[in-house]
Amino acid sequence: MDSATYAPAEFRHYFADEQPAWNDLVIICEDNQITTIVNGITIADFDGAGLLDDEWHQQRGIDQKGHIALQLHRGDELKMAFKDIRIKEL
Repeated sequence: MDSATYAPAEFRHYFADEQPAWNDLVIICEDNQITTIVNGITIADFDGAGLLDDEWHQQRGIDQKGHIALQLHRGDELKMAFKDIRIKEL
């Protein structure tokens, strides 16, 4: 996929020295549909039907459970801060 075709027409994010200095991130995972929204703009809307629900994934329960990783950087190259994290079941 190329970003010129699939990237949203608008994108808005804030750096630490810009107001409001925090970005709002919402990730919605329902069945095999994964939607990512940054500051009110849908950035990605992935339908994993046919990919995440195939026999291989089902045998391993990959689409049904897992870990949440907020940020992983080797060598601490980039520092990130998070606040007001909420996880709720749909």
